[in-house]
Amino acid sequence: MRTISATDAAFAGFKLIRSNPAIVLMWTLVSFLFALGLIVMLGLFVGGPIMSLAQLRSGAEPSPEQIASLVLTLLPAILLMIPLALIFNGVMVAGVNRAILRPKEKGFFYLRLGGDEMRLALVLLIQGLATFAIDMAGQMLQFAVVGGGSLAAGAMENDTAMGGMFFVGLLLRFVSIGVLIFLSVRFCLAAPQSFATKSINIFGPWSLTKGRFWTIVGAYLLSGVIVAVIILLVGGVAVAIGVGAFMAAGLANMTGEAALMQNLPTIVGFVAAAAVVYGLLITFANTVIYAVAPNLYQQIVGADDPSAVFS
Repeated sequence: MRTISATDAAFAGFKLIRSNPAIVLMWTLVSFLFALGLIVMLGLFVGGPIMSLAQLRSGAEPSPEQIASLVLTLLPAILLMIPLALIFNGVMVAGVNRAILRPKEKGFFYLRLGGDEMRLALVLLIQGLATFAIDMAGQMLQFAVVGGGSLAAGAMENDTAMGGMFFVGLLLRFVSIGVLIFLSVRFCLAAPQSFATKSINIFGPWSLTKGRFWTIVGAYLLSGVIVAVIILLVGGVAVAIGVGAFMAAGLANMTGEAALMQNLPTIVGFVAAAAVVYGLLITFANTVIYAVAPNLYQQIVGADDPSAVFS
């Protein structure tokens, strides 16, 4: 069995960012433009219905039929936004995989829209649905066991049995979470393997991750802890600077609509700065976390020239 390094996988995203620092800025910009597009599209679809609902609420209480009619008008936007969000996630995940597994295919900062992205969008959808189904099954089992046991204990007026059912329910919840974590780790290489083989490969990672469970867990834990610390430090400093500037500008003591309008450009500037910092931190975190799986896959299957990954 080929030996893999959890540390190398955990720091793969940091190495990628260090060698290509512009990708964080550009990927944040792409994410911002995508989010802005969704907001505009949502406004076009639901702006009218929301105004209608507001008008209804300002007068008589809307009937269930009116509310149902307004909700139905939202369905096209929802049905359109879900696949768009999946495709966008496929684009971003494919970008990280391309940067690590095919570093020579730079393109527009490793971002493209093609077969690789569509395959990864489908892989992410399958994984998301499977996770949801397993979690729901665990909760239903927990409800059935605890609910049935509690009814029986209540009928017998047995407080000890009631307490035991609570403990059983808590134990079942921990077990279901453990199953989710186990399966998530065993199938975590589905995206990079599908990307590398240009095929949808959901079950292939089961053999690749065999005997490497704790190494993979360690890689994700290490990267997650480091990302969390950096976000807390950078975010904390940014918040402190923002609050200090806000106070210095006298906006904290601002009262009245006239004062609000007079200082609106400054307020918008603060909000925009906060959005930029938040976007950069989210992109940074996603890049580091997304980079773990393709690096692990590369370590497991081998690479012709590992040194070229971050060139």
